[in-house]
Amino acid sequence: MKIDNKKNLNIMKEQEITILLPTFKRPDHLERLLESFVVFDVVNNISIIILDSSPIEFEKKYNELNLKFKSKLKINYQKYDSEIIFTKKILQGLKLVKTSYVIVATDDDMYNPHTILECVKKLNDNKDASNATGDVILIGKTSSQNYLTYFTRNNISDETSPINRGWDACLNTDYLITLNNVWRTGELINILEPISFNPYKKYTECMYDVLSSYTGKTILISKLMIVRTKNLSREEYRLTSLPNFNTKKETVFYDVNFQSDLKNFLNKGQELLLKNNVNIDNNKNRDILIRHFLLRFLGKEYFKNQNNLIYQLQSFLMNSIFLKISKLIKFFKILRNLTNILILPKLIKIYGLPTISSQLDENSKINYNIVTLSKGNSSNSKDFKVIFESLKKFENKIDF
Repeated sequence: MKIDNKKNLNIMKEQEITILLPTFKRPDHLERLLESFVVFDVVNNISIIILDSSPIEFEKKYNELNLKFKSKLKINYQKYDSEIIFTKKILQGLKLVKTSYVIVATDDDMYNPHTILECVKKLNDNKDASNATGDVILIGKTSSQNYLTYFTRNNISDETSPINRGWDACLNTDYLITLNNVWRTGELINILEPISFNPYKKYTECMYDVLSSYTGKTILISKLMIVRTKNLSREEYRLTSLPNFNTKKETVFYDVNFQSDLKNFLNKGQELLLKNNVNIDNNKNRDILIRHFLLRFLGKEYFKNQNNLIYQLQSFLMNSIFLKISKLIKFFKILRNLTNILILPKLIKIYGLPTISSQLDENSKINYNIVTLSKGNSSNSKDFKVIFESLKKFENKIDF
């Protein structure tokens, strides 16, 4: 069944958005995402550019996908060398974009096109914002193969000063500015240019966050935009996502490319600040950046190592008998609601008793747990069901 949401589609009469889809050795993930786009029926409003850098042995499968979907979606398929740096591939893809807005959608996530279109409308109405995003949930399976979701809180900075927004981006771990936001195309190009020729590393992410804050405000829409799946271990992710991905944060300052990256970043940061009428000298800009790195990487790692006992104690308390008793009491409270009792057997069969007891709640304002979404009580339920059905359809190909 296709989703026909004319109200959302009408906002795109004059403006289009392009979805950049970088992919690397994951044709099944890409197929799953493209099929969900077909069901959402957004072909007339969204252009898609696939950026494939997979090795030669994946060529046949990707060609089959291109043939399968090119008549159903507006697809431009681009092939790159398998050793291309991730940020450079994205920048080259951005230069192919002919629309005012763009989003970089990773192939292992699932996206709600209706929220993407709503982000475009908000950016049209808010000229001081450079990007917009919606809410994110993480979906996975329990050990007994039942589904469950976790809401990922996505906060934004209310600061009017670009410098203060930059601080929030680096110091507040809930403050997410990512490639997955809907961006003004020109602004995203400005951010990626100074960091596009080095591997995507942890300090590259920090540079991206700060530069993003300098370009303009972020708009947060209270609507489901991304469903992330827990289907890859960290090691598998490194092998099938980003070539030469570096996860060692403590080696940031010893990397041979760091000084060059830092210089390019400082110059671009100064340029963006001046564009936003914020006059700050380069020495102060450099000092701010260094403090960002110290606090984000070295400081947090040091604190974690020195306070390992505290982390162990917190872990013990979270699994204590007192918490289990609290959950049991909450579950019995749920049974007071007649509607919950009637649908409980079906929900337990799909999602499992532990999931139901922890996620089902009397509060109808909780919109992002899988039980509420499946009950249809949330404004996000219709779009989530499309995504959820796509996930279940590919269960045999893509393991949770």
